[in-house]
Amino acid sequence: MKPQRLDALLEAFLNDPRIKRGILRAKVFNAYIEITKDTFGDGTEPTGFKNGVLYVEVESSPMLNDISFFEETIVEEINKKLGERAVKRIKFKVKEDK
Repeated sequence: MKPQRLDALLEAFLNDPRIKRGILRAKVFNAYIEITKDTFGDGTEPTGFKNGVLYVEVESSPMLNDISFFEETIVEEINKKLGERAVKRIKFKVKEDK
């Protein structure tokens, strides 16, 4: 195996589509938490991100009703924070008891 430069290996790694998706997912989750923590506290939790849809579980039906009114604003704020239109919509659902 021919030796390769570390910067070339790192660039190839970071350009892997799976890695890019994982990094974007982490950025979206972090932005969501930062944006909603003061208003909704720990009552919501991002659980998935696929094809521009952020999936979020909420503690209760009343909270689901409240946060649904802010969906468009939250989407705009996330995208502004990321500097790209990564999130198109958010799907909220009540967290199931386990």
